[in-house]
Amino acid sequence: MAESIAGITIPDTDLVHEATSLVRAAADDTLFHHSRRVFLWGSLKSASRGLEVDPELAYVGGLFHDLGLTSGYATKDRRFELDGAEAARKFLLEHGRPEQDARNVWLAIALHTTPEVPLQLAPEVAVVTLGVETDVLGFDLDEITEEQRADVVAAHPRPDFKNRILKAFYEGMADRPDTTFGTMNDDVLAHFDPSFTRKDFVETIRDNACAGSGGFAPRRVREALGEDPALVRDPAEQLRHASLRVTMQRTAVLRVLEHNPHSDVGFIARAVRGTVGAISIQAVYNTLAALGDAGLVRKIEPAGSPALYEPRADDNHHYAVCRACGAVADVDCAAEERPCLSPSDTHGFVVDEAEVIYWGLCPSCTGRAHAN
Repeated sequence: MAESIAGITIPDTDLVHEATSLVRAAADDTLFHHSRRVFLWGSLKSASRGLEVDPELAYVGGLFHDLGLTSGYATKDRRFELDGAEAARKFLLEHGRPEQDARNVWLAIALHTTPEVPLQLAPEVAVVTLGVETDVLGFDLDEITEEQRADVVAAHPRPDFKNRILKAFYEGMADRPDTTFGTMNDDVLAHFDPSFTRKDFVETIRDNACAGSGGFAPRRVREALGEDPALVRDPAEQLRHASLRVTMQRTAVLRVLEHNPHSDVGFIARAVRGTVGAISIQAVYNTLAALGDAGLVRKIEPAGSPALYEPRADDNHHYAVCRACGAVADVDCAAEERPCLSPSDTHGFVVDEAEVIYWGLCPSCTGRAHAN
């Protein structure tokens, strides 16, 4: 006899029984009961909105939607939503459902953390989001009666659900943080892991290596097209490439220098505090030293100026310094052969770097001088 909860009938089919067994074996109580509630809430809301939904597809979508958070189905390099979507598609095709049905359930699971879009697609896509938004976010509860709510929760309890589901989200994504970029999932990682640094969408646009950046991306990134991929990564990727542990302080320092090259420690410290909170000058010095040792930052010390730091540490270049205001600009070597690294007489030194400084007045100070 088919099971019924809050007026929603659980299809009594082999496909549904096998889906239940699969998810029951893969998921803990929190995820299993949550997934069943998602099917029930979604079905109730679909009925309230006049949507006709295939109950088997709605059931597989609800049960598989968080399967990508479980150890048996999670991958290391893609979003957990896609892991669950792929598992559901494979399951449905193996059980004889046509490609379009499998595709709709794939979309339902892949998009269930993307607000609004699923609700504009097929009912079998929308039903999963309707259920998730009810159980996790508490949206539109007025569409479900008190009696229906009581029946669903009696069948599938929610003990300490809010904390437990957040913990499940974190544990399912902690080892693949880059997959949360552009989603609400990075809120979860940021909540549980103080060292997690979100990728910034605006910085990703401004700092990418695509031609036509209009000067927003750093010059060294624009020139790196087709060369060293490490140069066009975000700070976290640069740190990993250099075999350094990713920390909030290090990524914050690299971001400050990327947009403010030739900065002194005082400026860097003030800017970093605006991102990570309290940090001592000594901690900034220590961070800069570690970045310098790893070849990610270079220190320069023009006469009469405090030590300045820049992220362009990957080549040999020189500097122009303004005598009046102290402004510093990078100057490339005069030729590709870098003649500055071949002095007329090395005096026995093994030369690996040359630092040439051109002194004068910057355009702003020159203009003021002419005005005066």
